[in-house]
Amino acid sequence: MGVHLCRASKIGCTSETLRRWIRQAERNRGERSGPTTDERIRLKELERENRELKKTNEILQLASAYFAKAELDRRQTDMNYHFGSLAASRWNSGFAPNCNRFRLPTDYSHNSSGNAGMLEI
Repeated sequence: MGVHLCRASKIGCTSETLRRWIRQAERNRGERSGPTTDERIRLKELERENRELKKTNEILQLASAYFAKAELDRRQTDMNYHFGSLAASRWNSGFAPNCNRFRLPTDYSHNSSGNAGMLEI
């Protein structure tokens, strides 16, 4: 430790910093186990890329949900417009007021017109 302290003070760093540099140099030469400098750089790049991809994926999921909801809202609005105008046009054409012309099935008895199973309204 005393050698590291003497050398560290000569180059203007702490003894711990110099010790870490020496250990990393030993890893790079294959004398010590652990990741080399190149492996550590690559690992940091991959971790950064992974974070960015997760953020991108989250944004895309939110955008997909937003546009899916907008599409459902648009379809619902289109259906309301279409069927609402269809009902209004049938009402205005006299379709709805003439509903009493339909004959509805009831039971198997005969009604006044002689049609079995039908009810005249």
